[in-house]
Amino acid sequence: MKIYKRDDKWGVDYKNPITGKRMREVIGTNKKQAEDRLAKIRSEKMLYNTYGEKEYFANINKQTKQIRFSEMVTIYLEWAKSNKKSADRDRLSLSHWENFLVPPQRKVKFADMYLSEIIVKMIEDYKTERLRQIKPVAVNLIEKKTIKPATINRELACLKTLFSKAIEWGYTRENPVKKVKMFKEDNSRVRYLTQEEIDDLLKACGTLTTAKYLKPIVIVALNTGMRKTEILNLKWKNIDFPNNLIYIETSKNGEGAYITMNNTVKETLKNLSPIYELQNGSTVVSEYVFRGRNGDAQKSIRNSFEKAVKMARIEDFKFHDTRHSFASHLVMNGVDLVTVKELMRHKTIAMTLRYAHLSPKHKKEAVESLYKKKDGTNMAQVTSNQYVQKS
Repeated sequence: MKIYKRDDKWGVDYKNPITGKRMREVIGTNKKQAEDRLAKIRSEKMLYNTYGEKEYFANINKQTKQIRFSEMVTIYLEWAKSNKKSADRDRLSLSHWENFLVPPQRKVKFADMYLSEIIVKMIEDYKTERLRQIKPVAVNLIEKKTIKPATINRELACLKTLFSKAIEWGYTRENPVKKVKMFKEDNSRVRYLTQEEIDDLLKACGTLTTAKYLKPIVIVALNTGMRKTEILNLKWKNIDFPNNLIYIETSKNGEGAYITMNNTVKETLKNLSPIYELQNGSTVVSEYVFRGRNGDAQKSIRNSFEKAVKMARIEDFKFHDTRHSFASHLVMNGVDLVTVKELMRHKTIAMTLRYAHLSPKHKKEAVESLYKKKDGTNMAQVTSNQYVQKS
């Protein structure tokens, strides 16, 4: 395994570890490029010896168009920007993949590898590495954050999509993520606010003078079940006050949807104004209900919301749980599950059934109605003379 020079060209000379065949690659007129290529081949051999999979070099030799993972990430994110609502989340997920150092030597980053070099075992190693991080990490004296299996699943799903697109665009032939199993997720969690907690949260939101937008956002969330992105991207043109309707241009499933406003939401929105004043004293009209400093959509409420939750002394509560609160209080107020399904815009009733346990009163009333006679008596209400002891 060495570099060589012929005429004015530099190249590398090495043996394919699978076929045993001597390989000679012409690199160019730059000796440094040939040395870099030789170092890359040595790292490839090291990885092959570690993982011992024939597909490793076999896949490399099949490729007609070699591309490194970091290059593919750039191409993919450019596409995702215009085609996926989760482009920002994908960017974060792929940054974890790019910085992953492949064991055992941990000298080679995913970012520097060719797509054809990435095999199933490496992805499994990434899963193992991330799994070790599923433990509480102190953020401050009160709050703790953790990486969950669902987070790793989203990262795997993102990588799988990237490889699918790479195949579609002719950059590789295999999608190794297809052979990797996702972690089992527990989606049954239902955290909702009690009425007392709702009062405390809204009171805390109202005290944040630097985030006056927060209280109306939380009110809309608790009374409509709308998702955070749907609320932050809400435009004035999509509010129909006469008919008490809000139109969502693009919901989670990619379709439009109508939301019914109650009087609380209607009054809250009517108290807001599309007109705002700039620092120079001039006024501007924004198309967004909840606008940022430049009149565009409010980008993030995470810090202000977490601060309000902390001030209200509410534990284990995220913004998405306002949606759970909306559904839970509907059920506890006697609304049937089919109606809740429609209001929550669930695809199947199975998604709504997680709230069924919150209506024990109605279940009790249902079973109490069994076999009642016209006079109101039941099976247990029998007179003693109905059971006469025979002599």
